[in-house]
Amino acid sequence: MSQISIWREALVGLAAGLVWYGSWKLLAHLLRRERAKRTKTLRYLMPTIMLAGSWVILMALSVSRWPTEGLFALLLNGTLFLFILADAPALYLSGSLLNLAAVAGIPPLYQGLIGSAAAWLVWFGIIRLCEWRGEVNTRVSLRITG
Repeated sequence: MSQISIWREALVGLAAGLVWYGSWKLLAHLLRRERAKRTKTLRYLMPTIMLAGSWVILMALSVSRWPTEGLFALLLNGTLFLFILADAPALYLSGSLLNLAAVAGIPPLYQGLIGSAAAWLVWFGIIRLCEWRGEVNTRVSLRITG
């Protein structure tokens, strides 16, 4: 393995780790901001955006004329890679369910519905879990003075 290849792999791994860390920090920041506003829009908006992004990835990868060379391909593939990293929990679970659905012989339309529902519910569950953790970890003051 050449010296450049090792460094490139190390930089890709570092970038992947930073994207993973940054996406979860961004989610935590959005949840704190939403808790301060006392709104519940993020728990429905975030899963919908991530599901739409997953469908864009599926459509982009199913196109036979996907660019493989040049600067445009590097930017497109880099963006795709970063989104896949950020959406990894939902992609993992919905991919597993889709494999089971394909083995069971479920028609492709229903496979898409099952995968979409699973991906949306995973992100909804992640956000609800984070909201619950934020509510449980808040300090309670009884303000008892005597």
